[in-house]
Amino acid sequence: MFKKIEGFIQPSTLVPLQKYLASEGVEGLSVMEVRGAGTRSRTIGEARLLEPRLKLEIVVREAI
Repeated sequence: MFKKIEGFIQPSTLVPLQKYLASEGVEGLSVMEVRGAGTRSRTIGEARLLEPRLKLEIVVREAI
């Protein structure tokens, strides 16, 4: 059985995360450039700015 893990990160954290995942034996990783706003996003007036993010999709073997 496999599990799909999805997450959003800051672009500056990609390389350290890739190194960590490789050290844990994770081989496959999909990365997409996206823009988004969350609770910590900057605002102009009442509108939130869409900031660059990376969406990660990782498929890992489920531990038994």
